[in-house]
Amino acid sequence: MELESTEKPYIDFYDKHKISPVSQDISDISIHFDRRSSLYRHLGIVPSFISGKSIIEFGPGSGHNAIYTNSLRPARYVLVDANPTGLYHTKELLTQYATSSTLNFKIVDSLIEDYKDENSYDLVICECVIPRQNDPFEFLKKISQFVTTGGVLIITCVDSISWFSESLRRIFAYLIMDKIGNNDSLAKKLDILRPFFEIQLKSLIHMSRPIDDWIMDSILNPLNGNLLPIPDAIKTLKQEFDIYGSSPNFFTDWRWYKGLYGRYKSFNESAIDMYYFNAHNLLDYRYVFPQRPIEKNKYLINLCNKIIKYQVEFQSNRSFKTVSSILQILEEIIDEVDSFSSEASASVNDYICALRYYLEHNKVPSLDRFIHFWGRGIQYLSFIKKS
Repeated sequence: MELESTEKPYIDFYDKHKISPVSQDISDISIHFDRRSSLYRHLGIVPSFISGKSIIEFGPGSGHNAIYTNSLRPARYVLVDANPTGLYHTKELLTQYATSSTLNFKIVDSLIEDYKDENSYDLVICECVIPRQNDPFEFLKKISQFVTTGGVLIITCVDSISWFSESLRRIFAYLIMDKIGNNDSLAKKLDILRPFFEIQLKSLIHMSRPIDDWIMDSILNPLNGNLLPIPDAIKTLKQEFDIYGSSPNFFTDWRWYKGLYGRYKSFNESAIDMYYFNAHNLLDYRYVFPQRPIEKNKYLINLCNKIIKYQVEFQSNRSFKTVSSILQILEEIIDEVDSFSSEASASVNDYICALRYYLEHNKVPSLDRFIHFWGRGIQYLSFIKKS
């Protein structure tokens, strides 16, 4: 079965199926608000920063995250998206949770890359949109234009290490979906994939997204575009922005503040070094490992880049030659990962055995260790626009 292709990442797939598969569990609104507050804390955003300020959010999904931001009483809150289903749900949720002091929101139906606005904003938010765009770097430059001097930009990044476990799951999903026809409904595809992924997603601690939403967005969504690793995001913005915060929060800086002036500040360069020292910690969310030499992590990144490349290739060609290449790279990854995590390497080995078993017997085996193996898929960054 061939997956759909899209010219406009996310939007074409969502619009075709009339979906917005990015909802969150808000059955306990206090827990949801605590999660968002903790995220903002990692990024250096305190509630008083948003109160009375101008905010623009690109790609608000279905508005689940926006209701927290709006509860902090911004003076102006603009939300821009081009997915009709998402826009409908965003308006519905914001209206439902709004009070008399939080009605200053405006919802705009527009492709983000086409959006025009003469205003600049104290806070610009763009979550889970830029990675997988055809040109994420130009996309990032576009949204960064709307940040006022001294204002803050919040974005998300994804790299080949953090997305490694999802890439392996997508490969297995393509094999399973080859049993059905191209014209089968989205509902039928979900019925076929749900048993395989349900037990895996239930093993993911603190998972707050519906299973079907995750399958539609992370597996069935074509996602052919480019990733956006943290160093590339920083380098794209470095002329006008300084890195501010991150979640996971792994940036540390032991330099004396009195020495941080002029060319000695180098916040961006320091953050890039911290990323490369810690990139292996994006592989498995269950553990935090000591820093590794930069060159070793660059080697691991290179191996994971190859898996991403072959995953996209296999998505298109369904060639067993591609699967053979994937298995070969995975053996190299096991050797490298075993040097800092025997559990992660055992999880990858479990996947290799399961994949080989499926190819030989056309039957999905149990993946007792791999089902618990998840990366830190998305990383949040905040930036301050320089004077």
